Amino acid sequence: MLNNEKEILDGNKMLIRIRIEIPSRPSIFIITGTLSLFLVLLIAGTVIDVPSADAVLNSNYFFLKKWGSRGSANGQFDFAQSVALDHSGYVYVGDLDNQRIQKFQLAKPCPLGTTQIESGVCLVTQLGKFGTGDGEFDFSMDVAIGSKGRLFVADTSNNRIQVFSEASSEVSADFNGDGYDDIAIGSPFEDEGDSCTTNPPISAVTASGNDGNVPQNVLDNNIATRWSSLGIGQSITADLGSTKKICSVDIAWYRGNVRQYHFVIATSTDGTTFTTRLSSDSNGSTINSEKYTIPLTNARYIRVTVNGNTQNNWASVTEIDIFGPALSQIISDSGAVNVIYGSSGGLSTTALSLGNGRADQIWTQDSPNVEDNAESIDLFGSPLRTGDFNKDGLSDLAIGSALEDEGTIGNSGAVNIIYGSQGLVFGSGGLSPTVPLGGIGRDDQIWTQNSAGIEDDAQATDKFGNSLG
Repeated sequence: MLNNEKEILDGNKMLIRIRIEIPSRPSIFIITGTLSLFLVLLIAGTVIDVPSADAVLNSNYFFLKKWGSRGSANGQFDFAQSVALDHSGYVYVGDLDNQRIQKFQLAKPCPLGTTQIESGVCLVTQLGKFGTGDGEFDFSMDVAIGSKGRLFVADTSNNRIQVFSEASSEVSADFNGDGYDDIAIGSPFEDEGDSCTTNPPISAVTASGNDGNVPQNVLDNNIATRWSSLGIGQSITADLGSTKKICSVDIAWYRGNVRQYHFVIATSTDGTTFTTRLSSDSNGSTINSEKYTIPLTNARYIRVTVNGNTQNNWASVTEIDIFGPALSQIISDSGAVNVIYGSSGGLSTTALSLGNGRADQIWTQDSPNVEDNAESIDLFGSPLRTGDFNKDGLSDLAIGSALEDEGTIGNSGAVNIIYGSQGLVFGSGGLSPTVPLGGIGRDDQIWTQNSAGIEDDAQATDKFGNSLG
């Protein structure tokens, strides 16, 4: 609880002082009336309007805001049955007889793209209509927000629960100046591992084929044995026995000191649908294990597909190990931003040729040279905004972290800026927190309301960066 004092005018226009306790986030919502003609909010926190003295309810709470009337227009309700609050402070209201969920933001002024219902109350969006299809409701009784920001709706007469996930924030721009638009996709609820040192056991291993050098050889801790199979696209799959969080794959290559292997690492939770996590080449200089870092992900199956090497089309691996963070080291909802670059063939995770695309990127607040550190519930990655902030002809990326803490000031908010760049080295252009060797760009920045020259000061629950105009 944060203690605060407010000076307000009582009914006789006399200045008085009251003491209130303000939690770090809004905590109580009450819907009044069986007909729900009004939605009434009783909030400890997030002061939008200075309340009048007679609005003080007790030593801890005061009446702050109400809105709504009976009807079906924006901001109206017909039996407002339930209410929920997400990490970012958005308010979701189950509007029962209108068969919809309305999403509101408490802000003054209303951010761009929202609709003002009244002073300090902004409609963000709404979802639903009567029916039995996806996103349709029949007597939807209750709403709740899960730990990953998913919206759960009890669709009562349809005898089901519907779960919705809001689309990640995304923007497009040319970050590396090659003439092709690139895309940045925010994942504000992405978890991050603080370290990647836990080595879960591999319970089984299978392969697309072998020449007598069986896949089980990659588990014997002996680089004198190997799995081998001839042909482009040969693969080996490790099974962890259950789904775990993983963040790197270590591979030792047969004759890895004289040849480079071309490979893809993909993961799956069900053994059927695999998602590519890394496309790369071995370094060609060692027979010992090479560590390949991937974004923190849930996986049971890890597949390595080999597309030949610089000498022939053999796939030959001597050892495989999988690594993940300890549970105590997982940073929940810290957030991330993926960047996929454009090319003559469309979006591509690899460079197609010189000046034609580049390797994709993932950015977190723990990425090298990015300002600040990843913390739980920072929500780095939403919203996103592009612009040429230093007028060098390259697009730059502003990344909001509305729940970033400023020291001990909870949820005060921050905005990271990563600048576009061009470099002399092939593939070095694009978003970069530092200036590439011999190229153009600039070092990244982080802005808060405590940054030098910024008006106002950071305060708890300011959520600076929650909207980027």
